[in-house]
Amino acid sequence: MSNVRAKVLAGTIALAALVVATSAATPEIKFDWRGIDKSVRPGDDFYRFANGSWIKATTIPAGQPKYDTSAMLREKNSQRVRELIQGAANAAGNPANRQLEQKISDYYASQMDAAGIEAKGIAPLSGELAAIAALTDRTALSAYLGRTLYLDDGTNTQTEGIFGVWIHQGFDEAEHYVPYPLEEVTLDFAKLTQYEEEGMARCLVLLVVAQKEYVNQLQSVFKESGIGLDAVDIDTLSALNALEGS
Repeated sequence: MSNVRAKVLAGTIALAALVVATSAATPEIKFDWRGIDKSVRPGDDFYRFANGSWIKATTIPAGQPKYDTSAMLREKNSQRVRELIQGAANAAGNPANRQLEQKISDYYASQMDAAGIEAKGIAPLSGELAAIAALTDRTALSAYLGRTLYLDDGTNTQTEGIFGVWIHQGFDEAEHYVPYPLEEVTLDFAKLTQYEEEGMARCLVLLVVAQKEYVNQLQSVFKESGIGLDAVDIDTLSALNALEGS
């Protein structure tokens, strides 16, 4: 494997590895290579190669369908936010800040007051329930639903409205969704997998786009530095190309 491809592969592995801090006082960011399973050839199963040992050593917590480093970060972040909120009532500061911190603390306490919430029953919802009961036709229903509608990016699965709006690029004819004129970009693709659906052979393709201006800038930087380039690759495809060349 060439030095360039080796560096690309190493960089891809680094992104897949778990980042850990070795010291609370002076944290040093480094990669946890212990998560890699060297018994798996990266060309056979890159995911298992990059994460296999971590998967074997990690137990899914009770009550959770899956567990990964993203879940660990969310868990840690939730804990830190909770500690900040719980300490807001006792935080020092000027009166203006203290007033805001008290509001945050009071709001959190009201959410955690399970006994108080149960005692109120559905009384806090009386206004909303009355508005629903007053709906008499489709026009009124449409207006009511429209007031609860807001734009979503497709990731919010706990929207308070009955309906949500998700605007996303299409899954067919990808060239219609390239954000630049086609003559100004360089296109590349990789065939990920082939499958059969409804009796027809289909192929899943990863399409990537880079502006020619940006590619030319990169080439100029290396040229002026006296460094020869074998190829300019997009990081989305670099791992695939590095493995194919290994």
